[in-house]
Amino acid sequence: MKISIAMATYNGAKYLQAQLDSFLRQTRLPDELVVCDDGSSDGTLEIIRKFIEKAPFKVKWEQNDTNVGVSANFNRALALTTGDLIFLSDQDDVWFESKIQTMEEVAERDQENLLFINDAALTDSCLREIGLTKLEQIRAGGFNPYKIFIMGCCSVIKRRFLDVCLPIPKNFTYHDRWIDLLAQGLRRKRIIDNVLQYSRRHKENDSHAFSSQLKKANQLNVIIHSIKFRNIVTITPYTQIGEYKTLLRKVKELKKWDPGKYNADILSFEKEIQNEINILQKRIDIRNKSRIYRFFPVWKMFIKGEYASFWGFKSAMRDIIFK
Repeated sequence: MKISIAMATYNGAKYLQAQLDSFLRQTRLPDELVVCDDGSSDGTLEIIRKFIEKAPFKVKWEQNDTNVGVSANFNRALALTTGDLIFLSDQDDVWFESKIQTMEEVAERDQENLLFINDAALTDSCLREIGLTKLEQIRAGGFNPYKIFIMGCCSVIKRRFLDVCLPIPKNFTYHDRWIDLLAQGLRRKRIIDNVLQYSRRHKENDSHAFSSQLKKANQLNVIIHSIKFRNIVTITPYTQIGEYKTLLRKVKELKKWDPGKYNADILSFEKEIQNEINILQKRIDIRNKSRIYRFFPVWKMFIKGEYASFWGFKSAMRDIIFK
């Protein structure tokens, strides 16, 4: 089985070397590393050039002419891979030595699933462990990891599934969310409890999810986190409805991908997406009302649990306050 790593970089010189060095320490080396840089202005490219000189495996790298953003940058890196099994990598984590070997063995034995996600130990910016992992945080918060454990840097994708996922739609904000939603819809996502890497937390991180916080999660602080309006997610109902309509079109195409094998799962997923679109349309209709007329329809939706697949109370409050 040929192993590829797809890495997206952007001004990552502060942490990049540690991650690249962790590739060299793997008990099972990758066959290729593909790096796409999004116009770094620090020492990122020099680090990559020096790494190419000593890497015992093939390294391909490109730099975008203009800054295209994380999702499009990963789309390019993934498209350049040639492996049977593709590992996604951020620029600021560190992999444990057994990561590639462990995930390859899991994927080889598992002929059904298409996307695999391993657990990660949370650390501070200096890689000091705090005794918590992503999955522990999610479970402590009372959530089902299958639905909300979406972490590109811990993901491994089989080639036949990646070919279906690409290209990542331009209107999808997060590349890993697109891939994960498709795998969930096909019921072909598998979570691996093995802790196989460090997830470094620092002020430049994109993710501000409760499961990434460096303190023990519980249902109370999850509620508090959900109420806070700092780090407001930029995905509005207007953006989300466009994403889900794109996802629905893709799911309809999947019926032709492997006729018969996934039909029941695809039909069920199709209904789920359409339900999400209907709820998002209701949220948009509410936001188009004067604020004094929003409270009761929002409260009715909240009681019915229609905010459960979004950000719960936070999304409800946004629908009352924001346009």
